Amino acid sequence: NYNEDDNDNNNNNIGFNSINIINFAEGAAEKAFFCNPVPIILNRDATKAYIGDSKNYRIRVLDFENMRISTIAGCERSGFRDGSAIEAQFKKPISLALNEDESCIFVSDSANYHVRKIDLKTMQVSTIGEIRDLKSSRSRNLALSASFRSAASNCPIGLAIDSMNKYLYIADSNQHKILRFNLINGTHFEPFVGSGIEGFKDGSANEAQFSYPSGIALNREQDSLYVIDCNHRIAKIDFNKNNYVSTFIGMKDCGFVDGDPQKAQFNFFTYAQLFVDIFDTIFVTDFQNNVIRIITVNEKGEPLNVSTLRNELNEICLFSQPAGIAINKKNGIIFVVDYEANVIRKVEFHSPIYTKLYNQTYQMQQQLLDYKLKLQQLNQKLADNEQNYLQLLLDEQADNMMTATETEKFVKANFTNTTESN
Repeated sequence: NYNEDDNDNNNNNIGFNSINIINFAEGAAEKAFFCNPVPIILNRDATKAYIGDSKNYRIRVLDFENMRISTIAGCERSGFRDGSAIEAQFKKPISLALNEDESCIFVSDSANYHVRKIDLKTMQVSTIGEIRDLKSSRSRNLALSASFRSAASNCPIGLAIDSMNKYLYIADSNQHKILRFNLINGTHFEPFVGSGIEGFKDGSANEAQFSYPSGIALNREQDSLYVIDCNHRIAKIDFNKNNYVSTFIGMKDCGFVDGDPQKAQFNFFTYAQLFVDIFDTIFVTDFQNNVIRIITVNEKGEPLNVSTLRNELNEICLFSQPAGIAINKKNGIIFVVDYEANVIRKVEFHSPIYTKLYNQTYQMQQQLLDYKLKLQQLNQKLADNEQNYLQLLLDEQADNMMTATETEKFVKANFTNTTESN
């Protein structure tokens, strides 16, 4: 159960309004300091990495061209404040999502029970939408009321955006649900999948049960959503099957077992996240086991094998509670956020053939995505033109229609000699 009263062990915790000046430094990457960073995302060209520095209450950016760290939003004081990015306040941002045109970043400001939006053009922070309290019939705005916070509900953790920039998906951990927000015309978060009852149950969208869902990610084809929860499993929501939920891999008992997907075991926690690469391979931060797990899938999207990330000596790569993970889609380099060690680590494959294959596949997939976006825009134009044509027809019909008085005069003038029977 993620709670905003979680103690800040590495700073001077003074309740809801805290300041951390101990583990914070910017500038050259090798001299920067973080305090329990969690999420990391890369921009499309992999020239920048955005990092949620949870207990420094900031969203920070690593510029790979000059290898420097700076803050794009948030300040030294935790709290809740919209407005200018450098004056905005967050409290434990633990998931990020960048939209397709890279104009804004969405932040799960979990301890504030908010989803925030950073406009990268205007550098303004705002709060989006409205979360409906699914435990009652009324709707609550995302206000910082004491009753809202004490309810320990509506806690956004994981975020994911589809490649068409239509929907933002949210793992509402404390309500054991997946929510959805329409980025085109949405006004509130709508229930998407999950009964709201904590448990371990596959089934239809309204019957399925989760236990504190956290990390979420869409698959390569964008027709399924993977969900990590505290059942130590990854669930799969199949959009082609009316959002049916099934256990993709893992079981209720925690553990550390590789190999056969039917026997694989994980040890997940609230901060566990996952990343799907261009080959549809799933990389998972196995937070409590301190490792990165790798799940390969077949052409049907079914799990083939589970392994653990290893180095060139075939030794397991150990981390200190890995939280966020991102992969450069051009060359396959992996970036891991080490939560407890307060560092960002890089895993690089020294294989020119591997890098070339990765880059070629990335280029082809980007071309396909561009075609899809252009097709979507064309379809929208056609729909708009059709709507405009229909409106012109309706306007023309309205201009040609006679009023009741004009109709009465017309009948009297032309049918005065017509009998009633006729």
